[in-house]
Amino acid sequence: MLSAVVGFLLRNVMIALVLAVALSTTPAALRATWSERWLVGRTLLVLEIGVPLLTLAAVTLLPLSPEVTGIIALMAVCPGSPMILHKVRDRTVVVVIMAVVSLLVPLTVPTWVAVLDRLLPLSVAIPPVPLATMTLVKVMLPLVAGIAVAALLPRTARLLARVVWVAYLVAFGFAVLATLARGAPLLLRASPWALGAVMVVTLGGAAMGHWAGRPRLEDSSALAKIAVLGNPALALAVVEYSYPDVESAALMSAYLLARALALIPYGRLLRRWSQSSPG
Repeated sequence: MLSAVVGFLLRNVMIALVLAVALSTTPAALRATWSERWLVGRTLLVLEIGVPLLTLAAVTLLPLSPEVTGIIALMAVCPGSPMILHKVRDRTVVVVIMAVVSLLVPLTVPTWVAVLDRLLPLSVAIPPVPLATMTLVKVMLPLVAGIAVAALLPRTARLLARVVWVAYLVAFGFAVLATLARGAPLLLRASPWALGAVMVVTLGGAAMGHWAGRPRLEDSSALAKIAVLGNPALALAVVEYSYPDVESAALMSAYLLARALALIPYGRLLRRWSQSSPG
């Protein structure tokens, strides 16, 4: 029962978040992101190439179980965590990055899955159509609908945004509690090699995302976390499609919890940098 709740929340809670952010995003703000196209390009380089290659190296060199290898590798090739959007609502360029990554999913994810299946003992496969359908329904439709309402009915958009934010916060709170309850027991039983792989992938991904976001510390922080957290709903869909008999939601919960804990050193460094920066 709890696994079903975790899976449902991981798959659907982000729809409300994407819609809430989109309702606060105007077409004028989207056009203004053209001046930050190099930021978008660097981020795509990190998300689509840098993080997957780092993860592939880590899971190849370290002695991990097939299940751990699969979860870590598949999360790395399913980029674009919407979870960070609630912290950067005023940075439209991050919304653009999420949209571009989502549009690329039907091409990039099957390509990387084929590479992983060839190089690792995973036996994973998912056709582009289910991926395209999922990203269309859960990312692109709420994104486009929210931006359209914000452009045509700005007052209605502001009211709807407040309602959707409340719905998201409630659902996200349940998701966190369910993830802790389901993932913590598995995490406590994880091998040192698995924890080491999580640390390598997390801190390496954070470093690449931080580089992509320069020179603004706020952008570096947001993109580092996007690079690290991945897209749990997308990764869960790939795992469930490939391994219908595996308790994928529990494994995903443990991995998400491990990544959040591994981000703590980066968060402390960020606070130091923020305190030492002028102004």
